[in-house]
This record gives sequence, structure tokens and C-alpha cells, in this order.
Amino acid sequence: KEKTYTKTKKESLKIQTQHHQNENQEETMGDDFSLLQGLTEKVQELLEKNNILTYQDIVDADVEGLEVLLLQAGPAYKRYNPATWPDQARLAMQGKWRELEEYQEILSLKKKKNKS
Repeated sequence: KEKTYTKTKKESLKIQTQHHQNENQEETMGDDFSLLQGLTEKVQELLEKNNILTYQDIVDADVEGLEVLLLQAGPAYKRYNPATWPDQARLAMQGKWRELEEYQEILSLKKKKNKS
């Protein structure tokens, strides 16, 4: 199931890359947090409740601010690590879909390496 999700995410990122290659660099995609690794629906709902609605909002909140938000939300959010969210959001905000995909692949490899 996880592989299908990752594949779907990769396909979505490829579509975004192709789409944006044909458009003006300044135009950006809607702020779809599901394209950011580690942002589950549960976290997205928490961010929305706290008026974090755009990639820029994630960048502005920075890692410390996001960590505080997760801690205040309670133990159910303890397992989430926002360390890479602002960097991912910055790449998405800039329309750097290929770089975002490469960054996420590196993150996935590190995560797999840490588990073994």
C-alpha cells in the first residue's frame, strides 16, 4: 500500500514538473500539502486549524514553530517530525518539482537506512 502511495505521489510530481515546464516560472500550483513528505491528512487538518494554509505559511512557521504546534496538539502528533517540511514547502512554492522529488527520494532512502 505504501509503495502505491509513493508511486502515485511520484507520478503527481512528474505531472506537475511537466505542467510547469510549459508555463511561466512565476505561476505556482495550488498549495497541495499532500505533495510534501510526512504531511498526513491528520497533520494537514491541524495546520489548517492553525491558519497554516500555504507553502509560504509552512516556511514562515519554520521547524521550531511547527514542532511547538505538534507538541501542543497532544501525544497523537508526537510521531511527526517537521524538520524537512519548510524545505519541501520552499521547493514546492518555487515550482521546483524535480528538485522536490529528488529531495524526497533522498529522505526516503535515509528513512529506510535508519530502519535497518
